[in-house]
Amino acid sequence: MEMPGLNISVTDNTLSPIPLNQMMSDEYFIMPSFLMKEHFGKAIEYLDDVTGMYENAVDLKVNSDGTANMSIPSAGDLAIHKNKVWAFQEEYRYNLLAFPPPAGGFSNQNIPEISNTAINAIYRGIAPETEFIDVDICPKKLSCLTITLGPLCSFADELLVKALLEKYSPDSRLVKSKLSGQIRQRT
Repeated sequence: MEMPGLNISVTDNTLSPIPLNQMMSDEYFIMPSFLMKEHFGKAIEYLDDVTGMYENAVDLKVNSDGTANMSIPSAGDLAIHKNKVWAFQEEYRYNLLAFPPPAGGFSNQNIPEISNTAINAIYRGIAPETEFIDVDICPKKLSCLTITLGPLCSFADELLVKALLEKYSPDSRLVKSKLSGQIRQRT
């Protein structure tokens, strides 16, 4: 079933902490920068020009002995900038810095390999094998939702969303888009 637009708004404390077994999987390793709340999620900053915004985001120095040192001073500021044409979205993003896992997996013996893998991934442009990382929502906080129906949602779509909210999140709010009734559906 396809619904023509739905926006789910949550408070900034709706997500559950990420457990260690979810930080270190067979598909990725999440840097624990999210432990500081201000590094985990932020409102998008809308700018006139985002060109070159992240050009110097990573400081990578290769030493003469072949080792390397890396720092990402603004890790919490990555992926939070968009062009002003998108400002109507009023977007908030969660920022997880993920790398491929070390070749030998995770163990006490290869802890140094975790940082080497991260450095190599950035240096060589290697992403984790997974495209998405699901973060659990704290069930107790599902009552904090605000659901905004898209301007082209039908009455049937609205009834479906109302029924789901009554069953799973009875204290949440359902709101119609400010553009409801003002946009025509494509034919």
